[in-house]
Amino acid sequence: MSTLAVHVPRSLRARLESLAQEEGVSVEQLIASALAEKVAVLDAEVYFQQRAKRADRAAYDAMLDSAPDVQAHPEGAVRDVRAARGGEERSLPQERRSPFDDAMAAYRAAMEQVGASYDEALLKAVAKGLGPAIYNTDSKLVSCSDPEELKRVKDNFLIKKLGMADSDRLMSGIHAVCEQTKGLKGRKHRAVFYYLLVQHFSKEDALIV
Repeated sequence: MSTLAVHVPRSLRARLESLAQEEGVSVEQLIASALAEKVAVLDAEVYFQQRAKRADRAAYDAMLDSAPDVQAHPEGAVRDVRAARGGEERSLPQERRSPFDDAMAAYRAAMEQVGASYDEALLKAVAKGLGPAIYNTDSKLVSCSDPEELKRVKDNFLIKKLGMADSDRLMSGIHAVCEQTKGLKGRKHRAVFYYLLVQHFSKEDALIV
């Protein structure tokens, strides 16, 4: 990790602080996440521009002309028909998994690992409520060994997001979830951790509208 000092307008800083509180992360984590997304977009733009320069329209048209004229599979899979291509029939996935799908798969696995029952819709609501924080390396995990991190979880999620009154039982609940997820070691996903807090304090109604 490295430190970068940036001067921003006061109005932008206030907005960043507000968003960070809503997402349950620090301002630094929110900025790092936003920067990572912007850099990824710019890198993708450069990549596609470079690929476009190497494009061969004639080869593209020839590839389309060589495709078999067959009816689509009823389930939406793309199939090469043995009779049309002279080769072995094969199927391709109907669609690619999104980063959110991958994240949800990891959350389900973590829930099973700690032996916790969960509601799919509520887990998705918690994950979506965290926004881009679930994709950023610095903000997608919770460190139970960091007191400042646990305080942010209490202040930004339990108090501000769930509307709970500050009391000793909030930190006790956080420590209880830390104990519950100790088998995950360094893989305490923030979405999973927050879900278990919602479950621990029976605050499901605060997230499901």
